[in-house]
Parts: sequence; C-alpha cells; structure tokens
Amino acid sequence: MSQSNFIKFNDEEIEEICNALGYKNNSLKDQVQFIANITNAHTICVTRGKDGAILFHKETFYTQKGYPAGVVDTVGASDSFLGTLLSLLLQEKSPDESLGKACAIGRL
Repeated sequence: MSQSNFIKFNDEEIEEICNALGYKNNSLKDQVQFIANITNAHTICVTRGKDGAILFHKETFYTQKGYPAGVVDTVGASDSFLGTLLSLLLQEKSPDESLGKACAIGRL
C-alpha cells in the first residue's frame, strides 16, 4: 500500500487491515485517515455494499449513500463501480460526481 496513490477497500477489508496494523478505532473515516497517514495515498475508497461508498480524495471526504436495488447477483458490481470511479477521476470530473456515478453503475 505504501507504493499506491489509490487504494480501494470494502468496509470489512479496511477494518481487518486496520486491526492487523494495531489500529482499533471503529469509525470508518478515522480508519481511512489512518491508512492515508501511513501510506501517503492521495485517494482511498471504501465501498459499503447497499450503504454506498466513501471516498477520501486530496484530504477531503465524499460520501454516497447508495441506491436501492433488488439484488439478484452481485458479480461484477465492484469491478463496474471501480472502473467508473477511476475513469471519471482520471477525466478530472469532480470526486462527488464521480462517486455518485460509480455507485449508480455498481447498482446496475
């Protein structure tokens, strides 16, 4: 992680990594800030399933509550989300817009 500019976790993964590194705080934003401080990553995203996602980008937090969906199969949802988020951020779209569209595509 120390070589990364962008890190993506789901909510279970970031908690496990933080615990493994000795950080026991349950606040998601505090966990993200902890990872940012030890890695110097400029962008960290945490997906939260049906509850959306949180994005830490250039020292600012952005949140998206997610969209309701009748779940049939979640295969590809995370890949679709991440591909959309990265594409839009690389096009220099706003982080808030990028996160919202990524959540919408992941929902599909």
